[in-house]
Amino acid sequence: MFTVQSTVAALPDIRHVEVSSGTSFINAKGGKSSSVAFVSVRVALSVNRIDDEDLAREIALIVLNEYPDALSKKAIRVVMVYGYDIGIWGASSSHYYDFDPLVLEGELSLQD
Repeated sequence: MFTVQSTVAALPDIRHVEVSSGTSFINAKGGKSSSVAFVSVRVALSVNRIDDEDLAREIALIVLNEYPDALSKKAIRVVMVYGYDIGIWGASSSHYYDFDPLVLEGELSLQD
């Protein structure tokens, strides 16, 4: 995961990166439950590019390339955040993008 974090942090306009992997559990009425395994990358941007889907896709492709276990997950979520905090006041906005690792793998193979 450190490799993913380092590679994403080297991209232009990235101020901070957090990478995690986990599982969400969903309990539905009637006793049926399910789980969703995912990789999440949260990036703080130095310029407002939260609506830049191409950047989000580039980050998701880095995850897939640098962390092969991502293929076993249901989703790669990229959360892009832009804002400021001056101590007594702060504001931020964010946008998230979910990518299917298997679809991204197909895109990687097309690039080769």
